[in-house]
Amino acid sequence: MQKWVCTKCGEKEIPQDIEYCEECTEKSFKKIGGWLYLPAISLILSIINTLFLLGKTVNTMPQFYSALPDHWQFFIIFEITSNALLLLLTISTVIFFFRKSKKAPRLCVLFYLSNTIIKGITVFLIANILSIPISYNNILPTLQAIVTTAIWVPYFMVSVRVKRTFVN
Repeated sequence: MQKWVCTKCGEKEIPQDIEYCEECTEKSFKKIGGWLYLPAISLILSIINTLFLLGKTVNTMPQFYSALPDHWQFFIIFEITSNALLLLLTISTVIFFFRKSKKAPRLCVLFYLSNTIIKGITVFLIANILSIPISYNNILPTLQAIVTTAIWVPYFMVSVRVKRTFVN
């Protein structure tokens, strides 16, 4: 009869229904791995993107801001404020994420929900305050945020990997 051994270390005997011994399993959860690479990358890219958008808006607006109608001024203030708050939340989330803090999963859920809500409000303001017809380009970021939230919020709430990785 053939013995089953851990596929990672190749030393310890294990039952047929698992791949790794207990030690190797614990080691694999001590670092960020598996599907968690995707939210890690998206959080970092989100910081870069938000910094770029804020910088672009802040650099171009002083020239035109006072000449804009009130509803456009309101929209720009909303965009700058919401992006700045989202940037702070994203930076906090990244810090807790890479420290593998117990707070990281909740912050990730908050980040994804906040991002979706802000994108939804932006589309609402574009259509109702600025009176711009909703187009594919206007609604695409909101649809992407909804799909992303629908995938990652349940993952962060129920994943065994998340529960075993974020323990500090």
